[in-house]
This record gives sequence, C-alpha cells and structure tokens, in this order.
Amino acid sequence: MTAATLPISAGGFFATSTNQGVSRDADFIRENLMEVLRSLYDSCYIRDVHGAAHNALNELATEASVDNWDGYGARAVSEQTFRKALCFLRSLPSTVPSPAVSPEPDGEVAFEWRPGPGRAFSVSVGEGDILTFASLHGRRKVHGTELLVDDLPDTILRELGRTLVE
Repeated sequence: MTAATLPISAGGFFATSTNQGVSRDADFIRENLMEVLRSLYDSCYIRDVHGAAHNALNELATEASVDNWDGYGARAVSEQTFRKALCFLRSLPSTVPSPAVSPEPDGEVAFEWRPGPGRAFSVSVGEGDILTFASLHGRRKVHGTELLVDDLPDTILRELGRTLVE
C-alpha cells in the first residue's frame, strides 16, 4: 500500500511540501495534490489576505536577485530562498495580518510584524529549512531557530500570536 503523508495544521495546509512518501505512487499523489493546492490557493481569498506581502516578495525577487543589490555588497536573494519564503508566506494562517517583507544583506528574506510600541516579531528565511526568529514583547525578548519542513513550527506560531494579541 502507498500513502503520501500530508499533515494539515493551523496554517500549513497550502504550504505542505512533505517528502515522506517513498514510492513512485506517493510522488505522483504528492505532485497532483500540490498542484491542486496551488490552484486552490491562487483562486481563494487566502492569497488576498497576504496580497501585499506577495507583491513585496515578487518585487524583492526582481530587485534583490543580483549580488550587491544594495550598493554595499549584499548577497543576492536566490531562487531557492524565494521559493522557501513563498512557502513560509503560504504557511501563515489567514487570520495573521500581512507582514512587511524585505531582503537582508546575507541573501535571506525577512518577514516582520510591528503591531504596536514595544512589540515586534521577525522571521528570516534562507535557502535551507531553518527559520531564524526574534520577538519583542515589552521587556521580554525571545529568539531562536526552527525548521520549516511541512508546516509552521508551533514556536513560531505561538510567538507570532503573542506579538499580535498581547
């Protein structure tokens, strides 16, 4: 029996990119399901929720696609980083406001929320599966790294939620 495992979480339904199946049938199922999910995402209001971030990410992919894009020696944002950043954006729950999106000098993409004084949350996405995050809630500071494999890690969702709600 062949099965493609596709976890569904609070926000990861449209970003699912699991690679746990090990047969040609699992690959076929996964590819077809991913195509259906991409089509659904592009036709649903969920994309519109984060429309500004999508637009910013697309602009960034063009403007920061070459080394030294900032005139100070910044690394280019690679196609792989762009794809990972798009995966992260698609993983966000539709209840989360659209983040600010910007390129970073090390070639990564930053997503940032600043809902009010003394509150901020930032996630950096690079070519690999590692997300680097930092949050500020008044005097409380939290930072770390998590893996983006199938859906957003609970730590990221929890810290983002605290930033937006508290």
